[in-house]
Amino acid sequence: MQVKNVLKATVEKLGLNVHLGKATTAVLGEDRVSGLAFADGTCLECDMVIVAAGVRPNSEVAARGGFTVERAIVVDDQMRIVDDPDVYAVGECAQHRDRVYGLVAPLWEQAKVLADHITRTDPSAAYRGSRTATKLKVMGVELAVMGVKAPEREEDEFLQFFESRRGVYKTIVVRDGKLVGATLLGDVSKVSFLIQAFDRSTPLPPERLSLMFDLGTPAVEVGIGELADDAQVCNCNGVSKGALVACVRGGEKTVAGVMAKTRAGKGCGSCKGLIGQIVELALARYAA
Repeated sequence: MQVKNVLKATVEKLGLNVHLGKATTAVLGEDRVSGLAFADGTCLECDMVIVAAGVRPNSEVAARGGFTVERAIVVDDQMRIVDDPDVYAVGECAQHRDRVYGLVAPLWEQAKVLADHITRTDPSAAYRGSRTATKLKVMGVELAVMGVKAPEREEDEFLQFFESRRGVYKTIVVRDGKLVGATLLGDVSKVSFLIQAFDRSTPLPPERLSLMFDLGTPAVEVGIGELADDAQVCNCNGVSKGALVACVRGGEKTVAGVMAKTRAGKGCGSCKGLIGQIVELALARYAA
């Protein structure tokens, strides 16, 4: 069973109708929207259409300037446009090693390399690409995705679990003893441990099933406690676990107060649960 089927069933339990594999050919209606027409000949009645099309690189200015633009503006490992070493690009408009990132975390990594390079703090600074991990919560449905979604090599280890009744779906991909991919839907209790293992390529327990369930890896609270201080918790604003703990040690005693002072959780908000757990753990350890 694919994750989309479990997710579809979960969303439909919330009272929504989900149509997959539909290619829209026309928006129907004269003075107002009355429906959508699909390539398979079917139609769907509606009075509102919302288009969510993802990120599209804004690279028109670069193209008009004669710079190389493919999916986005092509840059090197120092984030320089390949046609001119004095012009730089970062974020969604930059294409690095054939990849375009639509997430905030890679932008922070690119910006650090750019700053180190142009200020000569570290002229050898180079961006090698990002390992992306995303955690979302929409309409109460939690989803975390990192790395590859399925085995790509014959020797890859692949674990898959799904329980459609509860809307739970999990996969783990291990390569050469390292976590290279994971998908968690409905039950993300192991996400802190997995993100740490994914980001740092740390050795994994021999019992791979414990990556999905609390059989051998630390419990949720212990896993959060073992997160390194420089582990990034809020990708949108670049806030680490250490910054959250330091805020608590500095006297802040509420989750809302820590979020206000550090700006953690003020972006997409998907990290609020993890922030709360870290703050509670820090309060138990350091608050008077």
